[in-house]
Amino acid sequence: MIGVVAVSALVVSDVLTLSNFKMMLFGAVIVIATIYFIRLLSDSRVNSDQKRHILAYIPLFVCICVFWALFFQNYTLLVVFFDTQVDRMLGGFEFPVGWQPSMQSFWVIALAGVMSALWAKLGNKTPSTPVKFSLSLLITAITFAFYLPYLKSGDAMPILVYLFSLAAMTVAELLISPISLSFATKIAPDFFKTQMVALNFLALSIGMTFGGILFGEYFNEANPIDYYYMMIYLGIGAGVVFLLISPMLKKMLQKVD
Repeated sequence: MIGVVAVSALVVSDVLTLSNFKMMLFGAVIVIATIYFIRLLSDSRVNSDQKRHILAYIPLFVCICVFWALFFQNYTLLVVFFDTQVDRMLGGFEFPVGWQPSMQSFWVIALAGVMSALWAKLGNKTPSTPVKFSLSLLITAITFAFYLPYLKSGDAMPILVYLFSLAAMTVAELLISPISLSFATKIAPDFFKTQMVALNFLALSIGMTFGGILFGEYFNEANPIDYYYMMIYLGIGAGVVFLLISPMLKKMLQKVD
């Protein structure tokens, strides 16, 4: 109720408008996440090991945010690409543009069991959570590179190649999305498990909002290739950074990862 009153007051006073809503939302969610972390780390019931795990989770939280910002392009940038740059015919059937968002969902269903079986088979050889998160960013960046030859040449991308690119992005998603939720509950103190789950979803909110801001501010329909390069550089840059610090994070996460 208090939140509704506060938002209404901001709207009436013209502090919150349609033009600045996304930035206000972005800032608000970051503030909320920061408060959550401060509360967790300052609570006297949280022991030193748990605080170390939460501190290690902070860069992973940032990694999750960056991933969802990149992944969000599937619902904006890649829809535009699918509409304008893909040969959507396959065997005499034309894939409707409206099907694009559900195509990636198909790959989630198809690949989730495969990924689960892979981790089970690897056993103790399974990469650490920080390494998985880093790989998710790098794979997503590589996925955006699939589109560059077609953007440069102006040729239409075959629908099967496009579907393969979505499959690659799904592998990246499965390296971080289900694992991040499980990991958040694993490191959470018993009395803060719900809050840690909430933090995980706040990372999704921050990332999706950031991805929308990037698309709205920097995508130029007349010259879209620059934006694709931006996504590639963001994914590779963040992925390499997190890969470099993964040994440190793994050490901080001993006994839980």
